[in-house]
Amino acid sequence: MSRNHGQTSSDRAHWGYEETKILLDLCIAEKNKMNFNQKGLTNLGWRNVYHGFATETGLQLPNKKLQNKLSAMRRQYFTWRDRTTHTRLGRDPQTGGVTTDPSLFEEEEEVTPFIYSLGLLAQ
Repeated sequence: MSRNHGQTSSDRAHWGYEETKILLDLCIAEKNKMNFNQKGLTNLGWRNVYHGFATETGLQLPNKKLQNKLSAMRRQYFTWRDRTTHTRLGRDPQTGGVTTDPSLFEEEEEVTPFIYSLGLLAQ
């Protein structure tokens, strides 16, 4: 990973796959060490994440950028989770496609041809 990969000239952090994975791995390690509470990382947990991130990446990003990235990922996760549970749609782990339980349509009087045309259910 190049040293300038994590930050651009506009002072915005660039979060590539490697940087994101390192941040998440460090947060998981802190959670396993019980440096996590109901709201997130404790002060000790954040200090360890800041130090570990700088050590592993060689990047000296401001602490707030790490906090903002974790908060953004948390919001994205909850949005995804809410959308999949409220719509009763899910992701098929084998195909990667959208799936749903056929019992969803048992509640309806008839399944329209449109639903079949989407490929969500086999005819």
